[in-house]
Amino acid sequence: MCIRDSVKAELGRHAEALEEYRSIAEAYLEAGAPQEAIQAIEQGLRYVPNHPTLTNLLIRAYIQAGAYSSAIAFIGRLPERQYDHLLWLTQAYQAVGRPAQAVQTLLEALRMAPERPDAYGLLVELATPEHWDDVQRWLHPFLTRCMDKGQYDVAWGLLERALQKSPTDPVLLQDAVRLLSAHHQSTRILTLLDRAIEAHTRQGQWSDALRLVDQILAIDPDSYEYLEKRDYIL
Repeated sequence: MCIRDSVKAELGRHAEALEEYRSIAEAYLEAGAPQEAIQAIEQGLRYVPNHPTLTNLLIRAYIQAGAYSSAIAFIGRLPERQYDHLLWLTQAYQAVGRPAQAVQTLLEALRMAPERPDAYGLLVELATPEHWDDVQRWLHPFLTRCMDKGQYDVAWGLLERALQKSPTDPVLLQDAVRLLSAHHQSTRILTLLDRAIEAHTRQGQWSDALRLVDQILAIDPDSYEYLEKRDYIL
């Protein structure tokens, strides 16, 4: 056998071995046995360090096993971090009680792939009040792009979750009004705005409450209920 044929045969054996490790690891993960998956993957990575498929499987196994510190350390050693690596790293930071690093890592993922909706959902879920400016800064342009493309279900799913955490956010409220107006959902618009008015009123934010009442009256100028609310606020 010539040297070239020998090299090809060796590569073929490595490919078969890696495929076997991958198959075994995925079977263990599906069976809920991440520790066994980790052992199989680590053996495979001895053949080809940083093999992309096995690398991703190992991070998944660490997360599934609750070995968050191992996931953080392993991702930190990777020569190049991809979008999915950053999402896993975000989850690991959150799990070990490092929320600030979780959010910063997630923002890094958004800069890498600004069109992926899963990161926005995670951002809304993780964001605390001090990070809400980041939510608004990233989420509003994405929602606008979704609505321009007619992806209303994606936009509304994110908006609902965001407004549950911050029902008075003026930018997101206007996004919701725009989206619901496109579907002639006037009743749902009134419900959203009314919830925000009550929140502003409880906090003594009278000018914000008045602005939203006037917005409702622009939709339904004869509403006795909101004319009364306007007089009360004034």
